[in-house]
Amino acid sequence: MVPNKLFVVLIGILLDVHCLEFLKKEFQKPNLQVKTESGKVQGTRLQSKSLKRGYYYAFMGIPYAQPPVGDLRFRSPKWVRNWPGVLDGSKQGSACVEVVLRISTGTSIVTGEEDCLFLNVFTKTNPATVKQFKPVMVFIHGGGYIQGSSDVKIYGPDLLVAKDVLVVTLNYRLGVFGFLSTEDLASPGNYGLKDQNLALRWIQRNIKYFGGDPDNVMIFGHSAGSISAHLHMLSPKSRGLFHKVLLESGSALCLWGSQRKPRNMAYLLGVANGITHPRDSYELVEKLREINLEELKKTLLGVALTGTSQSLFTGLPYAPTLEEDHEEAFLTRNNWYEMLETGNFSHVPVVMGMNSNESLFFLQEAMIAQPLLVLFDLDNSLITPPSMNISNKETSTIVGRMIRDHFLGENNRMSTVDIMELMNYLSQDNFLRPLWKTAELMNRYIPLYFYYFKYESDLGRYGLPSGREYPGIRGVSHEEEVHFIFNKLKDYSKNRTDYVVREWMLTLWTNFAKYSNPTPSVGRGNSALGNIVWPRFSSNASSRTNFLDIGDKLEVRHTPVNYDNILWYEELFQKYGNPPFHNY
Repeated sequence: MVPNKLFVVLIGILLDVHCLEFLKKEFQKPNLQVKTESGKVQGTRLQSKSLKRGYYYAFMGIPYAQPPVGDLRFRSPKWVRNWPGVLDGSKQGSACVEVVLRISTGTSIVTGEEDCLFLNVFTKTNPATVKQFKPVMVFIHGGGYIQGSSDVKIYGPDLLVAKDVLVVTLNYRLGVFGFLSTEDLASPGNYGLKDQNLALRWIQRNIKYFGGDPDNVMIFGHSAGSISAHLHMLSPKSRGLFHKVLLESGSALCLWGSQRKPRNMAYLLGVANGITHPRDSYELVEKLREINLEELKKTLLGVALTGTSQSLFTGLPYAPTLEEDHEEAFLTRNNWYEMLETGNFSHVPVVMGMNSNESLFFLQEAMIAQPLLVLFDLDNSLITPPSMNISNKETSTIVGRMIRDHFLGENNRMSTVDIMELMNYLSQDNFLRPLWKTAELMNRYIPLYFYYFKYESDLGRYGLPSGREYPGIRGVSHEEEVHFIFNKLKDYSKNRTDYVVREWMLTLWTNFAKYSNPTPSVGRGNSALGNIVWPRFSSNASSRTNFLDIGDKLEVRHTPVNYDNILWYEELFQKYGNPPFHNY
């Protein structure tokens, strides 16, 4: 039965999409409508205590690409076709297919749809009354490239739009649908990144109709979303689509953020679906395209778990990878480390940083898996970062043993060492080393500001997998800073300092979006920060650096915690590593 308020147009015939909802004439409100190049969309007002007037404007579920279904599965996205009528923008679009891994509780699930390439636009000002364009903040969600979405319930934008910026969130293909690569042209991969690129192109052409400034666009992301944002800096395909970048806990140099053996993962998916002896990769991909979505979903959890178990060696199971040179390639066989070192990337201002103990996010999983690390005790070469490019087993074993002794104590075992020592090592190995090196390489060419977020609070920790079940744990885990940017927790915390720190974070982030500087001159957004000046990152022979330490107060510091380990790793790479490096 057709709903009273809406008429449903089966676009499968007309526009190559499954189904979009359009408003009947009697429910159309011209003052809430925006006419884009693709068609009209009618937004809605969402309630929020964060804004003085008590609400902001939302235009949700806007398609920016044709649904990547049928023959478009495992292909680059296609520009959305124009739609007739007035699109109902009061509802979010479908989330992409995701594998939600909950290893510690045993409740992992596979959910979502293939028809999922939608974006949302949020602003505190009705676009019909905008007199001056607002800075645009485009958020790319994280989730290990296998889970996540732009769900407004998770990434509530009202705290940001209250600062008079326009916020865009988007879905992109995940897992096998977003990153299946056969290492040839049968399936080059990086479809999720290409989705993001197309969304940025749609934003360039349409954001002005919502009151956003297409010449002042900041892309920012967390974790896998942060790596995505950084890869847009490296890809020539994204040049000119943004004007500043903010990276939270991830860069292209992070070992875990790219897949080094994607062809193996592609054939693993084939085997899981009964495709055991394809003639070649082209037949494999064609047969995978023919499988019904619901049937394919049944195999995704097992494939993801298998790939995740190998992630320490090859990276996240389905993630960005290098492509052969071809017209639609997003990332070709250029060396990412070398691109940063030589300045071959988009020269735009960057804010980047990390939390004080990122790996705490995975504490429960680490406690479960730690006995399995006996494999690393038996073969110390497994400890050596693959990014060092050491092919000699004896040398790799020596280096692995050196790393173990340096971080965990001489002759200690990874399978039995104190869990917090293990977490500290993993945080430095997976985050501090590659992020600091990224900053060192890029700051030679661009204005770069580095932060270290160490403020521990109930506001940040609430809702994370590690929770507060383990008394005595210290540090700020992966993702905690996101709770201070998006209104994920509403008014959960009763600690006044939590909200002071949140205000600092919001001001710094939106200042950067507005002025390309997180602490501009007094009177332009700096007074709320106590008039502190966040200096540009520097790294030179004197070992003096500049970064912002965000705790219960804002402080400019020159030597980060564990800086001795940064220098130790530098010497290790110089002595035993074999350049050119790809990650670090």
